[in-house]
Amino acid sequence: MKKYILLLLAPLMVACSDYGSKATADNIEVFYKDGISKEQAEKTALLFDQLLNASNPDDKGKKSFQLQKTGDTVLLKMVADKAKLSSVADDAFYAITTVVSDSVFAGAVVNLTLTDNKFKGFKENAFRKNQVSSWGEKHESGLVAVYD
Repeated sequence: MKKYILLLLAPLMVACSDYGSKATADNIEVFYKDGISKEQAEKTALLFDQLLNASNPDDKGKKSFQLQKTGDTVLLKMVADKAKLSSVADDAFYAITTVVSDSVFAGAVVNLTLTDNKFKGFKENAFRKNQVSSWGEKHESGLVAVYD
């Protein structure tokens, strides 16, 4: 009888933890679903790996993100520790949305939601590209971008 109960519960356990497919880069994991390509997830994982290694190369703790798309808006969910958030200014989170928008999603709107380790949101940061960027207007030609 116990074997049958486990067989019935197995699909529920999988359904409750469906974070999407996963792309990784070292200690970064990016789950993706709903309109996000594997390439976009891999590029996001590599971007965060490079950013985090540049700022703190000794930090080898796992960092988890989730990407999904609704219409023209990308939702980036980031696992965060509520206890440590008081020392981080909101501008840091807005900068993250700008970097991900410019580096991965060609300037598309990227909203950030801070979550627990089950991707349940507790704080949202709406995209504010114009208020974060201080580089001036962007002009592009091929692979070259110039700011004035």
